[in-house]
Amino acid sequence: MERARADYRQCMFTFIVVLLAAVALLGGYLAFRRRTNPGDVSPDSYKAGWINKSEGI
Repeated sequence: MERARADYRQCMFTFIVVLLAAVALLGGYLAFRRRTNPGDVSPDSYKAGWINKSEGI
């Protein structure tokens, strides 16, 4: 019983560490992409275009 609980805690700790690393990598990638390739479209107009497209306007 105690061994199973230790394995569970180790598994949850590993899962949380991997999850945090994935979130950090994704956030860094998105920030890097936004900084390096702004293009000629402002983020606000891109967002508005995406919203209009999703609503079928």
